[in-house]
Amino acid sequence: MQSTFTENLETSRLLLRAPEERDISSFHQYLSDYAVSSMLANVPHPFTLEDARNGYLASLEERKSGDTLRWVIDNGSGMIGLIVAKELNSGSAHLGYWLGPPFHGLGYMREALARVLAYLFDERGMKSASACVFVDNERSANVLLRAGFTITGSCVSPSLARGEENLPDQIFTLTRSEYEAIKLQ
Repeated sequence: MQSTFTENLETSRLLLRAPEERDISSFHQYLSDYAVSSMLANVPHPFTLEDARNGYLASLEERKSGDTLRWVIDNGSGMIGLIVAKELNSGSAHLGYWLGPPFHGLGYMREALARVLAYLFDERGMKSASACVFVDNERSANVLLRAGFTITGSCVSPSLARGEENLPDQIFTLTRSEYEAIKLQ
């Protein structure tokens, strides 16, 4: 199922929108923070302004295929984080996300994830959604568990920020039937 990124997603406090050129400085600010980059597999540390620009340009290309969508998480003050859904054309989305440290603990990621899941399951007809989280990333694991995901496996992934060190990951999965059951509660 191919789609282009044409519509924003909204929650009571957030606008989830396509990345824009004006977000490059926020990308740089938050991803250059080791506390953020060290919890992500594909983000180097240091994360340069050029890396931020290249990431923005890559997101423009990804949108064309409809297989990967990135949403900027905007609380009205500008970009505070990002959520991405990959492998959409397979029918089973793989998710990733991060939030700037000043916005941790405010429920923003849980709210953004709930809206993206509604889009993926209700509007795109996904069969499942999954995410891989480093075992030392308890915040991200808790967001997924609260959203109804279960731990379905483990693997090892390199972390660019940690010098390409191979780190243990937990695989979290939410199936369509699990999502539907949660929605009914």
